[in-house]
Amino acid sequence: MSDSERMSAVDFIISVLREHEKNLDSLIDKLNSVSKNLLEITSKRKEVSQGRYEARGNIYVRCEDWEEFKELSREADALSFNLDGELKIIALHGNIIYEYREPIPGRTEHLECGVPVYLQAQLSPEKIRKFLLRELKVSEKKIIHGEIRFSP
Repeated sequence: MSDSERMSAVDFIISVLREHEKNLDSLIDKLNSVSKNLLEITSKRKEVSQGRYEARGNIYVRCEDWEEFKELSREADALSFNLDGELKIIALHGNIIYEYREPIPGRTEHLECGVPVYLQAQLSPEKIRKFLLRELKVSEKKIIHGEIRFSP
């Protein structure tokens, strides 16, 4: 093989390598663009799924169904529960307040002489706290036996 043929072969290899380099640069740019778009989309979805809205005040949601409340309140920023004739649980997720209420069962019976006797379930705050820990996946430090109040 002559020197000119060798030089032609080397020139050909160099031009092919340059073309591949251009293609790789183009693919890298496209991949960077796609990854940036993907990051933006996932961060937006994360904000929506965490329930953080750009509102001026708090959003109040009263749940009638325990399963709905449980789903919406999982991993809340703070929880409170109160026992005052009913079990009242409030969960705070960002600026969204979820509330669930359930009456404490009771019944009335009468003594033989006719005096009414009221029987009501006795609920232990510690058992309620353990239940909420398990059901709502919230740290014990974030569960308050008391009440969370919000100003309008």
